[in-house]
Amino acid sequence: MLSTQLSTGLTDLGISLTTAQQQQLLDYIALLHRWNQKHNLSGIHILEQMVTHHLLDSLSILPYMSGTRWADVGSGAGLPGIPLAIARPDVEITLIEPRSKRVDFLYYAATHLGIGRILIVQGKSEDLHAEVGYDTVVTRAFADLNTAVQKTKHLWAAKGCLVAMKGQLDPNELLVDTQQYCLRTEALHVPGLNKQRHAVIVTQNG
Repeated sequence: MLSTQLSTGLTDLGISLTTAQQQQLLDYIALLHRWNQKHNLSGIHILEQMVTHHLLDSLSILPYMSGTRWADVGSGAGLPGIPLAIARPDVEITLIEPRSKRVDFLYYAATHLGIGRILIVQGKSEDLHAEVGYDTVVTRAFADLNTAVQKTKHLWAAKGCLVAMKGQLDPNELLVDTQQYCLRTEALHVPGLNKQRHAVIVTQNG
């Protein structure tokens, strides 16, 4: 059962969620699965794989998300932003996505699932301005690391950071300006996913 797969995976990740939160996560992938049949929002079409590749993968970065204002840049179908918002209802999270069909889904999912403290913004990150910076900006399947830094750094709070979700790391991609930025990498464990996953955390020096 999907519920058992999810609860077992959460235990493996060391994440404690209520039964209601776990049901919200399952309702989310059910919505995504239904919309996916018409709008191709995700390359994954099997619900069991969505639990692993979408829910557990998204939640694996929770230990590296700091502060109480987060932004998911290039959110797509809400990954990792919606699972993070469900897991951390105390956090204000903004989903930034330029494509209208995906924005339509984000609005529908947030409303249907009753997710509070979530803001959806249609646009490209480089065109947006945040009056108050975000404590953590997260990207997943967005761009190479240097591009992600350049397109999001104006959104970071003074002590904010970028958490870039990556698969296998390319050493050439990690060559950021070390005088301006501090970089560290963390290997992610995603239950049931037999692939390399990493979080690259970038902060500004000084």
